[in-house]
Amino acid sequence: MDPAEPSISMITPLTMLNEAVKFTTTWDPSHYNKIDSIKYISYNWYIPVYDFYNSQLSGEKTTTIGFGITLFQFFLDRPFIDLNHPRNWLIYLPLLQPISSDELLVYLKIINANYFLIPTERYFSRNIYEAALKNSTLFKIIASSAIVEGSNGQKFKFEKLASFDPFDLYGLIIYK
Repeated sequence: MDPAEPSISMITPLTMLNEAVKFTTTWDPSHYNKIDSIKYISYNWYIPVYDFYNSQLSGEKTTTIGFGITLFQFFLDRPFIDLNHPRNWLIYLPLLQPISSDELLVYLKIINANYFLIPTERYFSRNIYEAALKNSTLFKIIASSAIVEGSNGQKFKFEKLASFDPFDLYGLIIYK
């Protein structure tokens, strides 16, 4: 081989196999469900939310709705709806439009939604929440913390359960 010619190094199949085995990563939620793993790959302000869900809301499989909360669905074994994604505004349109309180309550029961992570001013998705707040019956009721009565006399409200640095957690309370 002429030293002036550029050489192309060959990557052998054995080298490729060694590298593939050495750096395999799989998205196994049971692996990432450890608090140390969460600290390793995320910001520390996620930790109190994670702790609250595991200690106060463990065993419940109700849906949580929020803005910019996709990361939580990988660590917590429960359903989440992240309204930070525009496609979810179309899929879950009743959450974002003006509807009657009766329709709202029925829809929340259908999607099994009882918890709402509302971003504070410090969180990046606050502007998306504020855009939703303009028309949404749901978020207007949450923001007012008022008791709402449906046409059949059923009363409900959204109560603040916890405050975290980036979020306030609200829960749906239905009075019988």
